[in-house]
Amino acid sequence: MDNFLFYTLLGLTAYYFMIYLPNSKKTSPSPKSFTSASMQTSLSERGTIQCPSPQFIPDPETIQKLAQEKTALLKDQAQQERTIQNLNRSYEKLQGQKSKEIENLQSQISTLKQQLNQLTQSTKNDQQELEQTLDTLIKGMSDLSKEIDNS
Repeated sequence: MDNFLFYTLLGLTAYYFMIYLPNSKKTSPSPKSFTSASMQTSLSERGTIQCPSPQFIPDPETIQKLAQEKTALLKDQAQQERTIQNLNRSYEKLQGQKSKEIENLQSQISTLKQQLNQLTQSTKNDQQELEQTLDTLIKGMSDLSKEIDNS
């Protein structure tokens, strides 16, 4: 096992010094010159010196058009912000109305539940009274039939 480790390290070291290091030297970038082509002057065929081109100066009409476009875009943005604010207000109003409607419906539901409970209670009471009345009638009929049978 020790021999395997030794030969592996030896092979990796040889690879590094013989293959990897020379290849990295070949691909290193060449030093760049510090002068740019736009800054240099050159001689033309007639022997005159050509200077670099002047900086671009924008047209005043273009500047004015861009300024107008900018103001139009800013106005449009302000209008959109006002529209968003108005939509938010209307949404809040609608949300308030819906919450009031929900509260009203919930109160109606609770009153209807109370009425239903009262009706079911009264029907239970009426049913109990009817059962008692029927029981007394049945007892009375059975007593009457006993008297008839005895006489």
